[in-house]
Amino acid sequence: MRVLRTVRGSSRLALAGLAALALACGGDSLEDDFQGAPAGLASTASATAAGTRDAGASATPTAAAAESTPNPALPEWVQTVIASPPTPVAGGGGSATSPRPPASTQAAAPPAPAPPPATGQGGGVRRITLANAFGGRVFNSPVELGAYPGGRFFIAEQDGPVLLVTADGRDAGTLLNLSGRVTTQNNEEGLLSVQLAPGFPSPPHLYAYYAAAGPRRTVLSRFTVSGDGAGSEQVLLEVSQPYGNHKGGAIRFGPDGMLYLGLGDGGSGGDPHGNGQNLGTHLGKILRLDVSGGGAYAVPGDNPFVSTPGALPEIWAYGLRNPWRMAFDPATGALWAGDVGQGAVEEIDVIRRGANYGWNRFEGSRCNGGACDRSGLTFPVAEYGHDLGCSVTGGVVYRGSAIPQLVGHYLYSDYCGGRVWALPTQGGAPVLVADRGNRPVASFGTDAAGEVYLVVHNAPILRITGAE
Repeated sequence: MRVLRTVRGSSRLALAGLAALALACGGDSLEDDFQGAPAGLASTASATAAGTRDAGASATPTAAAAESTPNPALPEWVQTVIASPPTPVAGGGGSATSPRPPASTQAAAPPAPAPPPATGQGGGVRRITLANAFGGRVFNSPVELGAYPGGRFFIAEQDGPVLLVTADGRDAGTLLNLSGRVTTQNNEEGLLSVQLAPGFPSPPHLYAYYAAAGPRRTVLSRFTVSGDGAGSEQVLLEVSQPYGNHKGGAIRFGPDGMLYLGLGDGGSGGDPHGNGQNLGTHLGKILRLDVSGGGAYAVPGDNPFVSTPGALPEIWAYGLRNPWRMAFDPATGALWAGDVGQGAVEEIDVIRRGANYGWNRFEGSRCNGGACDRSGLTFPVAEYGHDLGCSVTGGVVYRGSAIPQLVGHYLYSDYCGGRVWALPTQGGAPVLVADRGNRPVASFGTDAAGEVYLVVHNAPILRITGAE
């Protein structure tokens, strides 16, 4: 994410709603550049959790963990692993010593990612058509959208409310309001993600990930919903945050029933504490948690670093800068993510068990200075430069029924440029299918039928209505 008044080495377009624009952008803010380094980074679970503690110890691996059997439904370059239902491991704290390198190394780097081509090239889709959703209603910095029972939708706003609305945009209640708990001291803070438990309303749980102050931290919590209103909060995990930017922010449930959470590298610029490559911190990682029990969470026994001394066992993948949005493909189980770049490259990744995505050694497939050793790294399946945008907004794989020619395409956008691309998940180049000009796309969502919505700031939310 980037506060646009101070982007190093380049100018950025000035959009209406500066605070909103900074939500997803990838670089550094002036206030964060001059904050002092923290004494230590800590990640703590609540007292009831089977959690871990991280005192900022270095735990830098030399190679990624071995992967399980590839998914035959996917081409080799996007193979991913969705584990079978795990046996939870209670506790799960890592020691403060450096972990042993995993037993085997990551497979060779995939082919170089394809940059977005001109409209009409690749995957068979040339463009999409969009229409205002929810009666053209404009929401206050929305960050998340999803289906809710009774044909309604939940829409989460960055400053704390989670609204219930009808398809025509009428108010249907307030599901949750965290306005008094979130901090928006930095433009990249606030309420960042909301998800309903699989099978909702049985169990009747809502999960939220938000930034809080005193001390600065991010919080993963569970709420029990009764009568369309969320009750008391159960804190599952708190992660100390050294700076105000790069919080990541996506909660997603996998087909294995596990909760996946993306966290940024902690902020400032260039990952000054090396968090992306340090298995001793939750920062710069994708976490995988079992939240099905009555306590806070358990660590799945098949997480890749459970047996690695010094590594936090919640970690599923690492080497990420700011994975703002990610989503599972409902058909294949592949986890797709958009990782926001620093100053040059925005990337799309398929998240694999135990994989290292290279930050801060690499920004996308581009060497970030120092030794440019590519061994043990997993590189993007697509990327683009800052001539086309400045902050990738990861999207969803279309699996709806209304637009057959769009099925199997991963849709993503850029917050600064408003472009939308469709990437064929079975291989091929991404296609520029829409250009929304200066409308910043902050997130994507789907309804109960799998139809796709673009969550836009400073303008109505958009629904994809067709493609050709």
